[in-house]
Amino acid sequence: ALPISGFGRIFVGPKLLEFARAHSDIALTVTFNNRIEDLIAAEVDVAVRITSTPPLDYVARKICSIDWNLCASAEYLCKHGPISCPANLQAQTLIASPYPDRRLTIELRHRNDDADVHSIAVQPPLQSSDYPFLTEAVREGMGIGLLPVYVMHVPTNRELLPILPEYRVIGLQSTLY
Repeated sequence: ALPISGFGRIFVGPKLLEFARAHSDIALTVTFNNRIEDLIAAEVDVAVRITSTPPLDYVARKICSIDWNLCASAEYLCKHGPISCPANLQAQTLIASPYPDRRLTIELRHRNDDADVHSIAVQPPLQSSDYPFLTEAVREGMGIGLLPVYVMHVPTNRELLPILPEYRVIGLQSTLY
């Protein structure tokens, strides 16, 4: 079972189908769920999670880093103007995963100048832990998405435009275990 929805559906799901075709004698029960906390009680043998730090009582192996980006549709940018600096984000509609009190502070660090750091506090009106859903909302012009970079690898998302690509988003859950 894989308690992770967006990444699991985009990348792991196709590999599991390929494995199932090649090994029809092995039974798989696959779950895409971000909310499974007790893997033993849920009878999960293998889990893939994006987090900053895995729980101490788990055996976890780092697979890779996960980068985050800001992106928007051309339609959204036409209606709400260009975004040329981090301060411009304050007046924009942001779409993101859920955060306590619906408030989020985004830290942006310039890729070529570590001293160029900006913290932007926003209150996203649309939040979900389902990244395919959030990405669809961004594609439909509902706001700027704070999304993991892997969503940009889906062919239908390639028309999304990066926002402030010269900055890295810092401090979010950033490692696949």
